[in-house]
Amino acid sequence: MISRPLDQLVEEAISSLSTAGNFETALDQGAQASGSDPAGRVTVTLTPASLTSCDVDASWAAKASLIQINRALGEALADARSALARSSASEQAEGEGRKLDGLIDEAMAALRDPRRLNDL
Repeated sequence: MISRPLDQLVEEAISSLSTAGNFETALDQGAQASGSDPAGRVTVTLTPASLTSCDVDASWAAKASLIQINRALGEALADARSALARSSASEQAEGEGRKLDGLIDEAMAALRDPRRLNDL
């Protein structure tokens, strides 16, 4: 691995730590999550850009009121949105963690090389 100047390494470390503390980046468009109402009568599947499926227990829906169906749909949608947010945040955290691990490895290699420390 080619070693880069320490000031460049420090700048990237600061930037990465700042990013790691703020996970408000764009969602992965390939992410997908499902959610259901508490009774499991309605299940929806979402991506960050769209609703990809909605399954409803037909025998329950035939007897349910419009209010009950809307409530179950809202609960399933909220559950799916929450699952999608958790999934995206988890994937992003893993990526940031790998990046920080690489920076730590590089910093430790720099600290073990007295010639690089003399350039400070």
